[in-house]
Amino acid sequence: MTEEDTPPDGHVLRQVPALNTALEGEATPIVAVDRSADLEEMTPVVERSSVPRRDAEVTDPVIDKQSLESSNDPVRIPRTGLEELDSALADLESTLTHISVQDRRLVAVLACCFVSLFMPWFRVWNHGPSLPTTAVSGIELAGLSCLFLIVSLSVFILAQQMSDELLKGNRRLVIRLLTIALVVRMWVALIGAPVDQIPWRHSAWAIAPSFLSLALVASLMQRLPALPRRPLPPS
Repeated sequence: MTEEDTPPDGHVLRQVPALNTALEGEATPIVAVDRSADLEEMTPVVERSSVPRRDAEVTDPVIDKQSLESSNDPVRIPRTGLEELDSALADLESTLTHISVQDRRLVAVLACCFVSLFMPWFRVWNHGPSLPTTAVSGIELAGLSCLFLIVSLSVFILAQQMSDELLKGNRRLVIRLLTIALVVRMWVALIGAPVDQIPWRHSAWAIAPSFLSLALVASLMQRLPALPRRPLPPS
């Protein structure tokens, strides 16, 4: 550097070093990289299931709803704490698990019909109109016939394998015939007079067998509704 290159204010300017041609020859040029392939690889691919949708197979919503009600749904009955009774309840749970949903509900209706036989269906003035009435229960009017039908229906529904072998494939027909006979017997007892030539009237408890008769008719059409139930605590 000469004195002419020195600025007047005393600052010294350094000369820019010359470029090294050897390094320039080794420099790698910048090449534009296409990142579209990496983006395609990073994008998740959702594969469609090869199983066809159930909506395309089922056209009737009623059938689709009934198919969701599996006959193998577990049934739980509260325990009492008594060993022998709890063992019987466990056997009943296992039996109810292997029958259809409508048969389970029919068994519940039959149990209510059995209880209703001990309710007073009528009030009778046996000792005159000025004295209190006498209660007449369903067991006094149609006890033996209704008990026979209720027990027979319960056995044919719960003992499914035995009833199929005994009735030779006509189990469902026999259950419907017995259900019709039970409905007719209960209605005849409700409509008829409990005692001849004595004043009488229906009791308020007669509403129970009336509704149960309608429930039996609904069971013939396989249309028994489900009742709300409280979930049991986990065992």
